[in-house]
Amino acid sequence: TINLIRHYDGEIFELTLYADPPVNATGAGNLDDIMRAAARHWEQAVNDDVTIDLHYGWHAKPEGNNNLGGAGPLEISEDGTTVTAKLFLNRTYPNWWLDSTPETAEEFAAFVQITDDLGGGDLVVSNSAAALPGEAQGRIDAVTVAIHELGHVVGHAALYPNYLNATGSSVDSGYIGELTVPPPYQFDGTVVPTLYSHPNMSGPVMSGSGISGSRRRVLSDVDILMAAVIAEYDSVNLFGDPPIVTQGFAGDVNCDGSITVADVAKAMSASVGLVAEVGACPLENPTVEFNGVAADLNGDGFVTVVDVSLLMQCVVGLPEAIC
Repeated sequence: TINLIRHYDGEIFELTLYADPPVNATGAGNLDDIMRAAARHWEQAVNDDVTIDLHYGWHAKPEGNNNLGGAGPLEISEDGTTVTAKLFLNRTYPNWWLDSTPETAEEFAAFVQITDDLGGGDLVVSNSAAALPGEAQGRIDAVTVAIHELGHVVGHAALYPNYLNATGSSVDSGYIGELTVPPPYQFDGTVVPTLYSHPNMSGPVMSGSGISGSRRRVLSDVDILMAAVIAEYDSVNLFGDPPIVTQGFAGDVNCDGSITVADVAKAMSASVGLVAEVGACPLENPTVEFNGVAADLNGDGFVTVVDVSLLMQCVVGLPEAIC
């Protein structure tokens, strides 16, 4: 869960002086809607019970400064479940596109996913769409930048305790390293070259070239896995595959580590009273037990046809699915 805390012109938070929006931007959108859309991308990618309080706003870099933005965690709890962070976009950058409908992408062509095998099987390394002729073309998409900067809050950051161990980078190496995805994550054995807290390759939105103009980039498997390994998340959602986890999670009714029609069947049985035992089931014995908490998707304390309907959204991969 990402709690968005807006700062306005003249407000200072942790040495960052926030400012008014840019006056030369194209598009009728606003930073609040854009940040909420970007946050949903990361909230849907990570299932762990983590709360991030994110302070954000526009920031006036000196004229000519080409940094599009900046972000990172300021404090991480010892158990990793609460994070305080800040983020800004640079209002002085001259070429912003502020999408008034940031949840959709009417100004862009169809998204294209590019896959590659980095040692652990074919996974999505790029997920992007080119701008169609119009206002967005030739400009920097604020949604893409917001997703990128949020990545530095969610996991792509040296403040996370596992960062140096995960990347093998250091001052001596110029912070050039590589991240190897370990089991039980999907695509374990995948090796991602890194530079600071970015994947050092073209394609991912978190790469240094991931926020170039005239293109909207969203999360790839590489972006999500790198954040998960550094921040040590237990459960992530990757493209074309059900979530794989190390412990039970919402929607995994039979605790087999994925969300499938088998979970729907078990939840349906529970909704009509055919499953009596309610509790958390261990992964060691996934087929005969029932996780009532995982089945109660709307959190009302009961397993009903409403939960079954919500679970079906997860199985078919609807964008609004809550798993």
